[in-house]
Amino acid sequence: DILSFSYEFNKDLMEGDLVLCWGIIKKNAKDDKIKPEQELRKNLIHGCLHLVGMKHSKEMFKLQAEFLEQ
Repeated sequence: DILSFSYEFNKDLMEGDLVLCWGIIKKNAKDDKIKPEQELRKNLIHGCLHLVGMKHSKEMFKLQAEFLEQ
């Protein structure tokens, strides 16, 4: 659904690419019974957290949930 490619990160700059697969995002949204836009938001947040150097962890998913609530 999303791939993150981080090129450079420091406190002043986050540089990278996010590659999204809209077909998988729509399928996951349907499976989770949510709107595709909601799934897209979740994936964009997830990808950005990877761009700033986070790896899958309880902390990452907690932060992701907090951002989604905002």
